[in-house]
Amino acid sequence: MRSLAELSCGYDFVLLFPDVPDLGEQDIRSSLGEAGIIAKHSSGRPWIAGRVHATKLVTVRHRESQMAIIGEYHRTQADLEIALSEFVKNRDIESLRKRIGSGSFLVCVALGDRMVAAGTASGSERFYYRRHNGCTVMADRPDVLAGLTGYELDDSGLAIRMLPFAPHPLLERQVWSGVHEVPPGSVGTVRYPTPDHIEIQDWWRAPDCTQGLGIGATAWRNALEEAVQVRTRNREHIGSDLSGGFDSAILSLLAREFTSGRFTTFSIMDDSDDEDPDQQTIHELRNILKDCTHVTIDENRQLPAPLYSGMLGSENDLLFFDQPNALQAEGSLTVILAESVRDTGVTLKFSGSGGDVHTRPPGGHLHDLIRMSNPIRAAKDIRSYQRIHHWSTFDTIRHVMDRRSYCAWLAGSADKILQSSPFHSMKPPTGWMNDLLLPPWVTAEAVADIRNSVCNAAEDVEPLARNRGVHNFIEDIRFSTHSERAERAIYNSLGMTLATPFYDDDVVDAALAIHPAERYSVHSYKILAKAAFRDKFPPSLADRNSKLFMTQGAFRKKTLSTFPRLLEAFESSVLAERGLVDLRQVHAHLRNPALHSATPRFLPQLVALEHWLRQIKSG
Repeated sequence: MRSLAELSCGYDFVLLFPDVPDLGEQDIRSSLGEAGIIAKHSSGRPWIAGRVHATKLVTVRHRESQMAIIGEYHRTQADLEIALSEFVKNRDIESLRKRIGSGSFLVCVALGDRMVAAGTASGSERFYYRRHNGCTVMADRPDVLAGLTGYELDDSGLAIRMLPFAPHPLLERQVWSGVHEVPPGSVGTVRYPTPDHIEIQDWWRAPDCTQGLGIGATAWRNALEEAVQVRTRNREHIGSDLSGGFDSAILSLLAREFTSGRFTTFSIMDDSDDEDPDQQTIHELRNILKDCTHVTIDENRQLPAPLYSGMLGSENDLLFFDQPNALQAEGSLTVILAESVRDTGVTLKFSGSGGDVHTRPPGGHLHDLIRMSNPIRAAKDIRSYQRIHHWSTFDTIRHVMDRRSYCAWLAGSADKILQSSPFHSMKPPTGWMNDLLLPPWVTAEAVADIRNSVCNAAEDVEPLARNRGVHNFIEDIRFSTHSERAERAIYNSLGMTLATPFYDDDVVDAALAIHPAERYSVHSYKILAKAAFRDKFPPSLADRNSKLFMTQGAFRKKTLSTFPRLLEAFESSVLAERGLVDLRQVHAHLRNPALHSATPRFLPQLVALEHWLRQIKSG
């Protein structure tokens, strides 16, 4: 049998074992392979096992209690010892995390009568759990837990992944049978002498959205500055994306300010597009960022990987993830970019991933606005949004006046799951989020399974926040951290760190604390970023009022060029073998580009899931 180290494909992982005699150390060691036991309980039994870079792990002790911090943080050994001693007294995981401070990290604590573990509220660091040999075992990768008993898949969990965006709490539904997630913002506790049971308790809740833009923007800037400083300390060569957008510009400017060593920026550019405003901004930022190395990656010559290259024969071992992920649909593009960074000698690179979530209005923003703001101002803003998005008055009023609880909305959504829809809906959300959509190739049995999962989830679910816009913000952050975690794993496997400060809990909290009427504006783009960093931005960025997206036509052209080879790749399908997909419908859409105009958002999901299952099947 292959070891867990081999099955994790070279990625870092940690396993947590309770302090019970039923788990033999020899059995644990034999299953780890080249990975090893990192820390032991006071009894001498294994506590933490796996493979973690030494710079990302610290353990401290207070009497008979121990704590391990894994990830990006900056506290001295003495600071952590004090934090642990306080936790032993108050058992408050939120206070403990705040005492540790900025960064993104896992917290593991072994007390005399229990084992405690918590990830982040954003989901950038997560824990999973399952029963094994009568005990609850935890890990930061679900596939490692699945490997303890033989990698069985859950078809209901796979069916949920056919939704482009699964609503809370289905976001946490696992594809591995018997494996469950400790939800972000929650702590898992395994007590003795009942180690087969785990208690899940929330430790985080969204802050009150009451701050004005002036105070809030300053707090958000301070949180980002601290998040960048945590990662730049004692680094000889730092890098950062420089795309020409606000988020990468913020991180590049801050990283350069706090870096005493070498600094390199990375920009993907298309020399054939002279009118691209992002390229103008990149040149202006490069003039500001003096005494740096600026690397240009030619989009046409240096990034040859086609869309969906994983399915089209361009396999890459680094693209196996612990669960299906949209990055797999991008083929080896992410790996090529990461290897380009590694070849420069950079050991840590900043990414602006997650920044858009902080500054774009979520689906429920208008619903909150009419309840939290001056009615006259709210009415004006709602009319402006209606005009810009071409919504009908009836649909707009229905959206802002909807009073259904999250439970009621989710239960009703199960009966209204649609198959196929236009690329851009001309309606605002009809409830807490848009209608649940599925592509036409999902089988009737799989649709029924999804409906059943949604109905079951709706029985006792609570929203992530009382207000819909805040709920959407948290949901968006946690959804996007799935791809962020996968991308970080690729960089880690190449000996680097990918830093994503916009997912740090302190940064998220600072954004959420600002009143939504202040944080978003229909008349100004990225109002929070401009308020916080206008003094640092070049004119072309400070005055920008829109975001460049790949046009529908360009996306369609790029996608359609892959159809002949995708059709060949889908001559057979693991999804079809499992009864989740009707291959005839897949073939029909790949043969008829006209049908694709209604389903472009679903194809990356299909390709990523199929590719991942083929990797599992091939071992």
